[in-house]
Amino acid sequence: MKSELISASATRRWLQPIADTSNLRNGVGRPWEIYHAGQYANSTVLDVFTKNGYAGAYASYFGLSPDLGAGFAILSHDTSGTAADLNAYADIVSLALLDLEALAAAEAAAYYSGNYTGQSGNGDTAVIQSPSDGYGFVVADLVVDGIDLRNQTAFAANIELENLDFRIYPSNVVQGTKHLFVAVFQDKKAPVDADTPTCITWQEVGSLGENIADQFIFDTDRTTGLAQSLSVLGRRSTLMRGAS
Repeated sequence: MKSELISASATRRWLQPIADTSNLRNGVGRPWEIYHAGQYANSTVLDVFTKNGYAGAYASYFGLSPDLGAGFAILSHDTSGTAADLNAYADIVSLALLDLEALAAAEAAAYYSGNYTGQSGNGDTAVIQSPSDGYGFVVADLVVDGIDLRNQTAFAANIELENLDFRIYPSNVVQGTKHLFVAVFQDKKAPVDADTPTCITWQEVGSLGENIADQFIFDTDRTTGLAQSLSVLGRRSTLMRGAS
């Protein structure tokens, strides 16, 4: 989502919540009414920046979803002489946004998931998969410079390797064709989140030390946007993506 009328930094500030309300589903922006879509702890929170207006028998309602780069507009005229209530229509559109979120996940998988192989002969490899549950990408295998980084991470986090949930998520750090992803680790068997609507893994990003593989750089094709290679920040090797 971008604006051609104001600077990129001003656009980012403009498309931000500035306050919450007593309703967990609603926030306040400048000048937006913000709808928080999603199941909170169990999913991403998708902010929809909305604005509505009325004039006589006419009503309008539009919304922007910066995360999806999509939006909607509803215009109506009511023959009764009073403006129609468009909230019900907006709810229907919100359901469509959830479908767009699923399409975005499928598109991201096509861009980034796959098998990556090193050229050094050290057996370097990475397997990046789309999860069947939750969000981000699962790092199913990761050997760089001859070191099994999943095993190293599990040891540092005091997690049994088979219980390590190693995922990477995109950041907003992009330079040219390079896109930075950040890793989040969780113990699948840990009782802290068992049967509770919490998500605290974000508090632990970067807490395992500088030698842990927690930042990944995808280098993409300038034309198609498809990932061509993967490197781990602080490691020498670059892994090339195999054919899909």
